[in-house]
Amino acid sequence: MRVVPLALALLMVPGVALAQDQMLGEGIRFTLKPRTVTLVLRTGAAVERARLTRLSPVAADDRGHVMDVLVQRQRFSLSREGRAAIDPLTVSGFHPRSRLLLLSVEDRVPLDHGITVMAGFQGVKISNRSANVTAIGSNDRLRTRDGFLPRIGVAVDVAPGVDLGLAYRQTLRGFGETGVSGPLGMTREDFRAMVQTLRPERHGRLAAHIGWTPAPGLSLTIGAHDGRIADRLSFVEGGYMPRNGGSAQLRGGSVAVRHHLSRRWHWSMRYTSTRLHQDDGISAHENAVSVEAGWRAGRWNAMLRGTKGSTPMLAGDIGRWNPRVRVEGEMRYRLPGAVDVSLRLTDPDRLASSAFLRDDPAGPVRAGDQARGLMLGVAMPL
Repeated sequence: MRVVPLALALLMVPGVALAQDQMLGEGIRFTLKPRTVTLVLRTGAAVERARLTRLSPVAADDRGHVMDVLVQRQRFSLSREGRAAIDPLTVSGFHPRSRLLLLSVEDRVPLDHGITVMAGFQGVKISNRSANVTAIGSNDRLRTRDGFLPRIGVAVDVAPGVDLGLAYRQTLRGFGETGVSGPLGMTREDFRAMVQTLRPERHGRLAAHIGWTPAPGLSLTIGAHDGRIADRLSFVEGGYMPRNGGSAQLRGGSVAVRHHLSRRWHWSMRYTSTRLHQDDGISAHENAVSVEAGWRAGRWNAMLRGTKGSTPMLAGDIGRWNPRVRVEGEMRYRLPGAVDVSLRLTDPDRLASSAFLRDDPAGPVRAGDQARGLMLGVAMPL
């Protein structure tokens, strides 16, 4: 049964805010297959799926061929909870907002002898209007765009339980906030100087892996990665001021194991080591080891993860960040009627190597992304 999930998230912090960021998102996703097409519409946090008619028959057996097309738009704007606090800004023509437009196209084609080829690209545009809070009535903007971020890969099933993969991808992460949520309070001359020097974070990564499944429920993966981070984007500790922490060439590897102990319990462990050769001539290592446990029983689903990492490099304020343990977790319960209630504990990772290895789509980076928090969420069908 197709449902429309509606997600409501509440950040559990004390106090009542007079003004806050409010996100509106909408988009459309196509999944093209030879017999069935799935269309996904997104409005805010709601998702609607609609099955379309069959495509015209093809002469070749192409049932494994899948193409995904995603067009997504998000907008962060100022809510109006406190009229006295906001009206002076709106009367002055000050309407801060941050917009994201993302296009993603990915095509996967299975070939003979267990070979699958993937190719695609992403295009992104980020625009922050009235990003300087002290320039009331101005239209100063921070913009970032790139229409072609390619990605290509190949996966091979070399033997029963053994697979190989090789992939290359580019991505971009740009600053995505306005002065109201900062604030970015500065003179117009200082703001324009920052616009000239602030750069989006860019990744170019080549990664390879070999996976082995020696027994049902047990898997081992060994990976290697090489590439470059340019203009690592970070923030002043405890603040909203963006900065570029530098660029580096990254090379390293990882080992991961996952084991399903039973239908209810599973655990996994991952170790990653990366060497960074920075453009200023400094070389350093980033290491991280994480252990995760998961449990599922009936309507309950829980996860707990602990990670021990080294000092983050390219973070802008390295001296204030010592090696520490991060703890993340989630508990989810499904009520009758397919209503999901979840409680999440987040503790973001600031390692440059972790950002380099993630497969998140291109998009904005916000100061709130580096904050620890407790999140309550509800998803319900309509």
